[in-house]
Parts: sequence; C-alpha cells; structure tokens
Amino acid sequence: MWLYDGIYIAENKSWVADGIRHPPNWAIWSDAAKEAAGLTQAADQEKPSDVFYSGISRNEDGSWASTEMDLAGLKTRYVAATKRSAADRLSLTDWQIIAKTERDREIDEQTATYRAAVLSACSTIEGKIGACNTMDDFKALFTKPDGGNAPINDWPELAE
Repeated sequence: MWLYDGIYIAENKSWVADGIRHPPNWAIWSDAAKEAAGLTQAADQEKPSDVFYSGISRNEDGSWASTEMDLAGLKTRYVAATKRSAADRLSLTDWQIIAKTERDREIDEQTATYRAAVLSACSTIEGKIGACNTMDDFKALFTKPDGGNAPINDWPELAE
C-alpha cells in the first residue's frame, strides 16, 4: 500500500500533493515515480474477516478499523448453520429413508454409514463450537490443517 504524508492513497483514486492532482491510474507508475511524487510504501495489513468482525473500514493511515462480533451470537449462528448443513447433506439420501418407511425397502449400507457419519460430524462440530471460550478458540475452528478440512467444515464425503 502507498501513503502520502501518512495518509493511505487508494488505487484508482486521484490525490493531490503540493497543489498537483495526480491521476487515478497512478498505481501503474513505477515505484521510483511513486516515490518521486512523495508516496511512501508501507506494509499492507490483512483485512479483518467479516466472519469475526463487523463495521470493517479502512482508516486514513491504511490500517483497518473493525468491531469484533459477539462470540455468543457467532456460536449460536454457526450451530444453526451446522444443523442446516447436516440437513442439506442428509436430504441427498432422504429418499431411501422414505422408501424404507413407506415400502419397507432396504437402505444400502453405504447410505446408512454416510448418514451416521453426517450425524456424528454434526454433533462433533456443534461440540467444538460450544467448547469455544474465546474468539481465538472460535477462529481456530476455521483453520485448515495440511491436507484436511477446517474443523468447522469437517464433513464426510458421500461416496458415488
């Protein structure tokens, strides 16, 4: 990111320095040209995630302002989302349950195993959400380990 006199200069926006209005396409300039115009380069901060923060806006100096969301509210929302996700996943095989109920048709073992795994995963995810005592605990649920799913999204795959 680039600053002029400590103030963030957004790309595609013109800006004024020493009475000179610079064009909105200034970002295509070389670094040397930007520095000659009085710009200084600064490390860009990572924008806060709208999963955990609200009211996200860029400050004049290029940093981010945000308000951390209420942990209890997030937990409630994500437990409900987890239940909806489980229901959506189960709906793919609900027809077999209906056929079993209405016509005493057998449910194939693969479907029964998948449905049990979805219910187990739902319970596990809900338990992990409920166990979060801090926002850092909650954020950790969204961290994807190498080669795996983030704990908040660790669902079984429906075999073809």
